[in-house]
Amino acid sequence: MSGYSRPLTPAEIAFVEDAEIDFDDIPELDADFWREAEPARPDSPPGPPLRSP
Repeated sequence: MSGYSRPLTPAEIAFVEDAEIDFDDIPELDADFWREAEPARPDSPPGPPLRSP
């Protein structure tokens, strides 16, 4: 995705093919990462579902 002249909007990113995404600059997650990792939980439970009339 480095060939773009400006940052893409979320709508534009949704149409980027997976094969076009360059993952080379993302480091691999090694054992040290997983040893230090902690589960992330939301700050609060989700609210009730919204219903339209």
